[in-house]
Amino acid sequence: MNPTETANDAALLTALHEVLSLLAQDDAPEQVFEKVTEKALLLTGAASAFVTLLDNTRDELTFSAASGENTEGVAGTQVHAADSLLGTTARTGDARLFYRPEKIATGSGDPLSAAVVPLFAGGVPVGALAALNKADRRPFDGTDLLTLSTLAKAASVALVGAKRRDDSHRQSRELGILYEAVRGIAGHLSVQEVLQAVVQQTTAHLPNSAVVVFLYGDDRNELFLAEETGLTAEQRETEMPAADGIGKAILSAQRPLFLSFVSEEDGSAGSPGVISRSFASPFRDLPVRSGIGCALRSGDTTHGLLLVLSVQPPGAYTLADANLISALASQTANALDNALLFEDATRRAEEATTLYELSQTVSSTLESGAIPERVADAVISLLAVDKFALLLYDESSERLKMTTSRGLAEGAADRLQPTVGDGLPGWVMEFETPTAVSDVVGDHRNAQATHPLQNEGVQSLACMPLQAGQRTIGVLCAMTSRRRFFTIAEMELLYTVANQAAIALENARIYADVREKGRELRKYFHRVARALGSAQSPRAVPLLIATLTLEIMGGDRCALYAVKEHDGERRLELVARHGFRLAYEPEGAGSASNLREQERPEPVTIASTDDHPAGWVARRGRSLVVEDLSEDTRWDRALTRPARGKANSLVAVPLRSAGDIVGVLEMYTRKERRFRSEDLRLLLTFASQATVAFQAARLADEREVAAREVETLREAISRLQRQNELPQGG
Repeated sequence: MNPTETANDAALLTALHEVLSLLAQDDAPEQVFEKVTEKALLLTGAASAFVTLLDNTRDELTFSAASGENTEGVAGTQVHAADSLLGTTARTGDARLFYRPEKIATGSGDPLSAAVVPLFAGGVPVGALAALNKADRRPFDGTDLLTLSTLAKAASVALVGAKRRDDSHRQSRELGILYEAVRGIAGHLSVQEVLQAVVQQTTAHLPNSAVVVFLYGDDRNELFLAEETGLTAEQRETEMPAADGIGKAILSAQRPLFLSFVSEEDGSAGSPGVISRSFASPFRDLPVRSGIGCALRSGDTTHGLLLVLSVQPPGAYTLADANLISALASQTANALDNALLFEDATRRAEEATTLYELSQTVSSTLESGAIPERVADAVISLLAVDKFALLLYDESSERLKMTTSRGLAEGAADRLQPTVGDGLPGWVMEFETPTAVSDVVGDHRNAQATHPLQNEGVQSLACMPLQAGQRTIGVLCAMTSRRRFFTIAEMELLYTVANQAAIALENARIYADVREKGRELRKYFHRVARALGSAQSPRAVPLLIATLTLEIMGGDRCALYAVKEHDGERRLELVARHGFRLAYEPEGAGSASNLREQERPEPVTIASTDDHPAGWVARRGRSLVVEDLSEDTRWDRALTRPARGKANSLVAVPLRSAGDIVGVLEMYTRKERRFRSEDLRLLLTFASQATVAFQAARLADEREVAAREVETLREAISRLQRQNELPQGG
């Protein structure tokens, strides 16, 4: 064997030994690259040697190691692969020999000779090893190419080993983070705790200046800030549109989206293989330049997005960071699903318990004072509001008056007394329609109110009418000092509470009215009894009954008719009236029972027919209620136009004695009035007691008339006896 060849083989073995020793020590690939270039110079006699690597786009070539002449500062520089001698081999994987003797004469800086071999990783060319300008200006030959290929394989092994170590380290890091994420995020059953956990985990494992979680609002049009770190109090109030800008971009992307918040002149090179999109900064006065965002998506459900921001220039986040945030977002979305299901089940149980307790409370008490307080507790608990008001309609003042409130300043009850149609509560009262307003300041109904609600610190409101039967008795208001959107489910809850409250309040009012009417009725009955015992004439009793009827029922005109036989026909005789006169009463039909016998005019009678309300009642023995006389054409003949202007509503009941109709009690009101069932029961109760007094008065009156007739007959007999001089006993 040629001594020269033996020396070359020994040098090659020595070089390989040193390179393989570095590989065995698992050193960084840069150190192996440096050793490879040094040995390439030694074994090929080249003036300089280089190791270059392609970036992920395969457009840029980076010099990773350089040895030899004029190589100072070359390592780390980048050139376009298409413009480089080494770039062609790095991209195609083809080894090449170059020799251009014509460059000797020109003396240009281009290499005279070169040998370039590729570096492979996973069977794909990823770089090149090159030796330039062989000594004595000789060309490189096949032996040199084989030597470089051997060294390139060692460099490729170092490159693949480093990549595997990086992948293993990254995977280990990701697995460790995922383990912590699963333990720290998935272990919570509270939405807020899940959000706090994901922000904590993201902050711990990704470099950032702020981490923010946005969730969909109930209308799915806006994203509200649910949890954050690194923001100021003012920045925490930021909302983000879901259908535009950065929110839409992140939510519509299937993978994490790299973000750039710098202008074009600042540059946005980004990380290798990373494509970022430029947006305006989502937060005022937050100096961020780059970021990464990922949708919180679980199956077909998207809850919102996770956003990580940095003051570093674009390229601060890598594909490994994208994989990490994707895993965190996936775990968070699944945890949110579980937390929402748990909270929904818990909330429904709490709602059922609260509604049951409210139902038990309002159905077991007839004290109107306790009901509003219990309703306020229920609404604040169910809807998580900080302000509440219950307003009931007061007919005397024709205003809504506050019965109870929570969270409002002192004096709110005096300030908030809207009329029907005034402001949001007045509008709900007028149209009997629920309403929910997320921004009361921008609502035209509130803007036109006498006292706008924002003056009481109200930002959002849900209003529900209190309806008892066919009547609206007031308005229930759930309010917040911070802007929020009331969901359909929350409005349904408020509707349920309002229904229970309205029924309970109406029952309590009816009970109080009946109790008060009962006390008044007993008082009036005592007055009737005293009047019967002390009246100088029984004829005063009918007028007393008419007067007491108006006091008890709050009417404007009352008439009492007695049923009498006139020439074989049943007729109604007006025996007493109190209040305004009606058109069908002729002159002289005054309060007849107050007149002395010689002053009484001819009795006022009407036929017991359907042409008159009292006749209708007398014929059928049934009560009659007419809330609007102008709409009832049955009494057109009895009530002429002047009378209709005085009387708008009517109630009439029969007076029964031993199964017979002995009279009719008739009451009118000037204003149209809705007579409730308890009003009719009260009048019937009074009428039954009044019938006893009325019949007793009639019998007493008949006895007086009979006594006067007997006395008159005796006087007549006595005169006849004196005139005929008859014996005293004749």
